[in-house]
Amino acid sequence: MIRIYPNGEEFLKENAELLLQAPEKTAFFKGNAASMKETDKVNYILRCEDSGILLALKKSPYSLLLYGDRNGVEELASFLKENDYDISSLMCEEELGDAFVRAMEKHSLFYKVSISMTFMKCDRISEPSSADVVPAVGEDVEEIFTMAERFFIDCGLPDRPDRKSLKEKIGSFRCIREEGKIVCMACSTPMEGNMQRITHVYTRPEYRGKSLARRVVNTLKNEILENGRTACLYVDNANPVSSHLYASLGFQNMYRQNTYQLLPDGE
Repeated sequence: MIRIYPNGEEFLKENAELLLQAPEKTAFFKGNAASMKETDKVNYILRCEDSGILLALKKSPYSLLLYGDRNGVEELASFLKENDYDISSLMCEEELGDAFVRAMEKHSLFYKVSISMTFMKCDRISEPSSADVVPAVGEDVEEIFTMAERFFIDCGLPDRPDRKSLKEKIGSFRCIREEGKIVCMACSTPMEGNMQRITHVYTRPEYRGKSLARRVVNTLKNEILENGRTACLYVDNANPVSSHLYASLGFQNMYRQNTYQLLPDGE
């Protein structure tokens, strides 16, 4: 049976306990669902129940999100295809995503992995913080906005920064300044449970190779740990330099998360 939710509020209320089981895997579910006032076949929220509970949420322009029992992928794949739902892209844990892609192949729809990430977390201090890493201030919003734009483009993500949102959380950014400007930055975002995610890790191209990102991420990580929380982040598997950096700071691999893109007919 497929449960179709009319809005995000109803979905969040009925699935609160399930979403809390793995907050690191369901954070995007909660964020997207909170702003969905109504659903259709482009923006939708579903729950498969016959073969184990599997949740599916799609909010444009973002990818379809999946979380739950892999035994539900056949049921979900058939329902989405037969009812002409938007299934142009998918993002979820690798094993679940691979199972869904195999199910869609039975309907002559084929996907490729466009982005592969690893979720990492750290609960120990490995080296001292750096004194030159400082909090951003209100006057930094425009500069950080410009760097955040570049960050999303370089990562191949559909997101784009929002000035109002950046202004509201400017105090969560840490940065290094040289020659009168911010040359490296990172931000921390609280997650449910005991974790705090590090994101927006960006160094201006002309300042790379100086270990600036290491100092910023390590200092921000230490701050998170000193506040009694666990630091976590996503790293692009196509970037072995970043993977090595985070591993050297004590971050450990937890699981892989892929984004899959639907291939045009004939490819």
